[in-house]
Amino acid sequence: MRLQKNPIYKAEQNESLSRTEPYGEGSSDSDNAVDRGISGVSMQDLEQEIREYLTERKWHQLRPGDLAKSVSIEAGELLELFQWDNPSLEEVKGNPEKVSAIKKELADVLIYCLDISVSLGLDTAALIREKLEHAKKKYPAELFSDRPEGQEPGTEDAYWKVKKEYRKNDGI
Repeated sequence: MRLQKNPIYKAEQNESLSRTEPYGEGSSDSDNAVDRGISGVSMQDLEQEIREYLTERKWHQLRPGDLAKSVSIEAGELLELFQWDNPSLEEVKGNPEKVSAIKKELADVLIYCLDISVSLGLDTAALIREKLEHAKKKYPAELFSDRPEGQEPGTEDAYWKVKKEYRKNDGI
């Protein structure tokens, strides 16, 4: 992955980074994107590239709050792609122009997230795994895998019940 030499990190167009199958299908836990990624690049490789990118520009001392603001700004640009529109997953996948625009904005968000992680000296893969394990316990698959045909994910009564309970107990 080569990052542009642009202080606002606009992602390059790279059609070769698209997944051809949904995450999780046809892959084992040991063959997931957090370990090596579809491109064969590890999280540690990306962190090192980000570290070098920041250091070369003397941006390695950026304030975490400024980077977090940039994450939010770029996330807003990602969200803007869906303003006044709520296409299904299949509709989005079937729209190459939409997917291309999503990839650009998603890359911007992810790069800023990695900037924060690298700047703070965090182990990105470990913190992702830790949060994923928490989410697995919070939202057990058995509660959500029996969704009635046609019901949108995230609309299950169980989801809202779990969410409410966790907010009450954990402040999350």
